Amino acid sequence: MSEERSKITLSLRSGKRRKARPVISAPRQISAPIPQDGSTGGAPAGAMLPIPEAPRPRPVGAGGKTSDLVKRRFSSRFNNLPPEFDAAAPPVPSLPPLERFNTDYQPPPPSRAGPGAAPVVDLKALRDPNLVPDQYVASVLSEASEDQIQEYMESLQGIKARAAADLQQNLLQNRTQFIKISKEAEKLKGEMRALRNLMSELKANTTALRQASGRNEVDSSIGGAVTMSKRDKRSSVADRSALWTSQMQTLYKTVEGSQKFLPNAIGRHVVLNAGPWIELDNATYKSRRAMQIFLLNDHLLIASRKKRKVDAPNADTRGPMVKLVADRCWPLLDIEVIEMPGTGDSMGGRNKLADAIMVRGGGQETFIYRTEKPEASEKKALMMNVRKAVEELRKGLQSEMEAHNKARETINYFASRDPGLLQKTELLETLSDIKDMMIEVDGKQQNLRWVEGQMDELDIDIALQGFEPAVARVEKLKALARGLKGNTVAQDFINFEVEERCAKLATIIIHGMETTHHQQSKTKRNLSWLARLGYEDRAREAYLAARGDTIHKRARQCLFQGDLHLYIWQLSFVYFTLIHNTVQCFQSCFPPPMMSTCVKWAKEQVEAFNVILARQLSSTEPGGPEWTKCMDQAKEHAKKLSDVGLDFTSLKPPHLIMDTNMEDVGRGPTDVAPVHTEPATRSTLEQWIENLMNCKQLSEADVQRLCDMGREVVQDESNVQPVKCPVTVCGDIHGQFHDLMELFKIGGPSPDTNYLFMGDYVDRGYYSVETVSLLVALKIRYPQRITILRGNHESRQITQVYGFYDECLRKYGNANVWKIFTDFFDYLPLTALIENQIFCLHGGLSPSIDTLDNIRALDRVQEVPHEGPMCDLLWSDPDDRCGWGISPRGAGYTFGQDISEAFNHNNGLTLVARAHQLVMEGYNWSQDRNVVTIFSAPNYCYRCGNQAAIMEIDEHLKYTFLQFDPCPRAGEPMVSRRTPDYFL
Repeated sequence: MSEERSKITLSLRSGKRRKARPVISAPRQISAPIPQDGSTGGAPAGAMLPIPEAPRPRPVGAGGKTSDLVKRRFSSRFNNLPPEFDAAAPPVPSLPPLERFNTDYQPPPPSRAGPGAAPVVDLKALRDPNLVPDQYVASVLSEASEDQIQEYMESLQGIKARAAADLQQNLLQNRTQFIKISKEAEKLKGEMRALRNLMSELKANTTALRQASGRNEVDSSIGGAVTMSKRDKRSSVADRSALWTSQMQTLYKTVEGSQKFLPNAIGRHVVLNAGPWIELDNATYKSRRAMQIFLLNDHLLIASRKKRKVDAPNADTRGPMVKLVADRCWPLLDIEVIEMPGTGDSMGGRNKLADAIMVRGGGQETFIYRTEKPEASEKKALMMNVRKAVEELRKGLQSEMEAHNKARETINYFASRDPGLLQKTELLETLSDIKDMMIEVDGKQQNLRWVEGQMDELDIDIALQGFEPAVARVEKLKALARGLKGNTVAQDFINFEVEERCAKLATIIIHGMETTHHQQSKTKRNLSWLARLGYEDRAREAYLAARGDTIHKRARQCLFQGDLHLYIWQLSFVYFTLIHNTVQCFQSCFPPPMMSTCVKWAKEQVEAFNVILARQLSSTEPGGPEWTKCMDQAKEHAKKLSDVGLDFTSLKPPHLIMDTNMEDVGRGPTDVAPVHTEPATRSTLEQWIENLMNCKQLSEADVQRLCDMGREVVQDESNVQPVKCPVTVCGDIHGQFHDLMELFKIGGPSPDTNYLFMGDYVDRGYYSVETVSLLVALKIRYPQRITILRGNHESRQITQVYGFYDECLRKYGNANVWKIFTDFFDYLPLTALIENQIFCLHGGLSPSIDTLDNIRALDRVQEVPHEGPMCDLLWSDPDDRCGWGISPRGAGYTFGQDISEAFNHNNGLTLVARAHQLVMEGYNWSQDRNVVTIFSAPNYCYRCGNQAAIMEIDEHLKYTFLQFDPCPRAGEPMVSRRTPDYFL
């Protein structure tokens, strides 16, 4: 054994020595099969190649024993297994296939130097029709930073803007080319029409000459002798007309009854007397009766020949033995004259129909006529003259149609380009008659189409809002019209076209001035354009109206929250600052002669402020500390007007003297309910209701007690007050007391009928005090039978503007009742929910409210704010456009069908019932019957002429609408003409 080991040892170190000892290193990953030829080429480092399925061939070694020793040297045996080793454990699961190791997938190598160069927009790639945007963006922006992506996006937006500008410019250029091409096409069309007319005339003349040369001269006359002398063939219009008249008179005398078929007409004359003919039977071709044919320029007359009765009394024996009686007559264009073919029985070696013609009328009736003289030229002459007459008729009719069509084309051309010309009938007809009129422009002759081209350019300038070139073009065209003194038609046409576009241009500029009236530079520029157009007056009125609206809007944003001095300070600052700025801008922009209008406007605004100031100070003691403080503050702000040269110190706030012109409308001195000094009981409350039903107002003390009791009832109600069916839902009332009485007659008296009123009980009507007092009294008496919600007019700010404040002053002499009611309004619920399905409110939905719980969480005891969810519930309106929009009322929003559907779905509702908007039928469905608007004030503001409606909902939630008209009001004719109209 030792010997064998020694041999083995010697065998390992003996033999031919190698140049280098083999180095055995750590195992390395094999990326490719080891080549058999001993080459060392392989895949590059880091390349991941799939392991082949075939086993790698073993390299040929020097000997088997040596290789075994090498394997033993690198083999290990582990005898001591760890204690936690479990031999029964399942084998390790195989790794899932990784697609990323596929040769087709080659992710980009990660960059270690941070983001590379900014990606550049490749216009060639963007123009590729097969471009896939997602793949392109992923390949270009895969390693771009946020700044580089933003820069790349800005580059794309710039390219898009340039492309849009190029497209617009190309469109304008193409439109110009289209206009030129259309003009050339119209000119070519006229030339082709003239050429076609000349060709048709040439053809007709050639045919006539050929026929005249090939036929014998035919001398025929009425009764046998009508000779055409050289004098008759002259082209004199007078002689020809006289000859034609003579021929017709002779025809009337010769043919009995011919005047009935052929009344005298201008240009009608006899062309040919075809002589005697025989009418044949259509079936047997046998002779029926003797006839004579007369050819006129527009008719074919058939006369029957009858023998004259000589033995009759009073018979003229000197006349001919045969008389002619008109039998048939056709217009040439309504019949067809056909030569009969030579078929049938022969007579004397010649066909019977060889000398016959067939006349086919419009009613598919046919008549056959044959000449009496065989082989005569009557048939040939008749057919030739018929063809010639028909051709001339068609030619004349075509000429008339072409002239009419050309005139109609001219009318349609101008009318289609400017529909306003249809109202100028005389001008349009004149243009059609003189369509080729030429006018001189800069020494060149131009037609009216040139004017239309200028109008096209003007329309383009207006559409692109290029006001300076548009105004310059208007001035140029007006100067051109003034220069055409001898051409009234062209002058009227140009003035009409220019004035129409001038008005449109001025409207756009005025709208822009109303939008930017606070910017002096833009106002001056807009005014210069309007002055050049001749619209200075409209510009002045629009500017002052816009400034007045701004003052009114800013004043409405000033909320009275208890601090009178702060409220007066805000109002005076808004009024006098805006008046000062307006007058200053007016002085710099408008010419001095217009300054009187601005002074008048400023005076009106100061008077409006004085009215508001007097209202606010009516509850304070004149000369008191608070009154003096507020007046001093207003005077301090009024000093700003002296900087622009205005002095209105003589305008004093009007004293609060009660205006009695409305106090006695329908009411006598005794129409005031007696004052109750005892505590309010049920009997007292019923007495109040009885008096109010008779339109008797309560005393100030009773109003105070009524509102105190009403506050205790409504303050415990929810913002979303639940209501049970059946119930009658009502809309706006607006102080129309007598119409409220009519409503109770239609819907049923309370408490027999449950009512839900959705707000707006005061303002604009003449009896707001009585209306709201009655509803509050009914709410106190029957709290479970009547529900009253708050509307946008149940607020301090709105009632000061639209009548309720003035009515309280007229009827009570002070504003205490107004303050009592407005304090009570703060406690009214905002919305109601009928059987958890019908949502009722005054205005509309709010973007701040998704569920009814959001409404329940609102604090409603406050003045209606000018924005926010509470304001939206009382001011918003539905709209035909989807989504949310800005309300034109200045408060709230407009909401679309998608908003109402989502709100109803999220809250499990079937309908949103609202008021707030005037609808002429009293109710109106909208937004696919998701929203209904109800309005319960008929003849709104005593002038709108609308109907009113209420919605009855039964126990099964079925809707029924009851409409009614205004009720005659006692005392209505006594309304003074000086009564103020509170109409929005």
